[in-house]
Amino acid sequence: ALNDIWASRKMYRNKPVNLLQKIMSNIMSNPTEQKYRRLKIAPLQKKFVHVPAAMQLLNAAGFRPNPETTHLQVSSEMDEILMTVTALLTDKIEEEESELEAARQAVIAKSKQKQAEISKSSKKRDSVLKKMDLERKDLSQEFRPSVS
Repeated sequence: ALNDIWASRKMYRNKPVNLLQKIMSNIMSNPTEQKYRRLKIAPLQKKFVHVPAAMQLLNAAGFRPNPETTHLQVSSEMDEILMTVTALLTDKIEEEESELEAARQAVIAKSKQKQAEISKSSKKRDSVLKKMDLERKDLSQEFRPSVS
């Protein structure tokens, strides 16, 4: 389910992934609070419309539909599985952030290299322009008629 979530476009998966992380974090931080262990299905389905694999991840984490209500619930017996899924989700998020940072640094390095090349060529151009100007002055002095 985690790979299916990451197969979704980033713009669609950011909010669902953040919500999943918050749901799991709330349960881990407040293991005895039942309100964090019970989720309404309809709002989740709306929030996960572009990333249906997010519902599968909740299922993998131990959330099950309550046949008497319109909720998903996770029992405390599933805490070990929930912690494992939470750790996998966190690892995947950190891996992606690390890859993005590496890509950013590569772009920055390439940009600096390009800027150095531009600066170097700019200095070369200035040098050539100075030489041309000096040559022009020399030529104009050579062909100036002398006044006697």
